[in-house]
Amino acid sequence: MKIKLQNVNTKVIKEQKIGWSWTQFFWGSFVPLCKADWLGLLIEATAMIVISACTYGFGSILIFIGFGGFYNRWYVKRQLQNGWIPYTTEDAEVLQQHNITA
Repeated sequence: MKIKLQNVNTKVIKEQKIGWSWTQFFWGSFVPLCKADWLGLLIEATAMIVISACTYGFGSILIFIGFGGFYNRWYVKRQLQNGWIPYTTEDAEVLQQHNITA
């Protein structure tokens, strides 16, 4: 399911998926890098380094599964905190159904 968010200041509209992130699962740190999500990139890269070092690389799959499960929700929540709003009332309802608030 996708929603649209609008920046209050610039009026830019972007579409964002809600739910499981297959792109995050398969591409890992490239997703926050392409979105210029520097906090997400820092957290994921740090988690990848620490868990891979502790598990000799076998724990990396846990990072991909974990971030695939919550990245989209976390990203939208941070966008709402940074001045983005739901574009339509339907988008606001979808956010409310998924318990996503700023």
